[in-house]
Amino acid sequence: MPTATGQETRALTPRLGFHLDSKVQLTPPPQIAAAAFDGFFQILVVARKPDGGITGFRWDRKTWNVDQKITLSNGGPATANFSSIAQNADGLFYGATNGEILEYRWYGSDPTAFLYVGPVGILNETSAAP
Repeated sequence: MPTATGQETRALTPRLGFHLDSKVQLTPPPQIAAAAFDGFFQILVVARKPDGGITGFRWDRKTWNVDQKITLSNGGPATANFSSIAQNADGLFYGATNGEILEYRWYGSDPTAFLYVGPVGILNETSAAP
């Protein structure tokens, strides 16, 4: 934007995502699921890899922690082979695999530890209501 003296100035904004775009595999296009936590001061970004596995990226109020290994535990499948992913700000992660949707819970104290909750019941038009 020009100043009164005609010189151009630019707003100095931090590029918070520059670590992410250099670490996420772009071919094929990734699936990304992001959720804020800790009063919206931290962010957990989960990226689905081409092989169906997942990796995490976390903004911890100061910097991006990239390529964080996400562990799946608590009785569910030990490895991820997801065809689609989603998550929400309540610390719930969903992964579609083998025709069902699996639900996991994570907590702000260790957002890379996903605890298996169970399969999500899906109700459709041909299903009988409970």
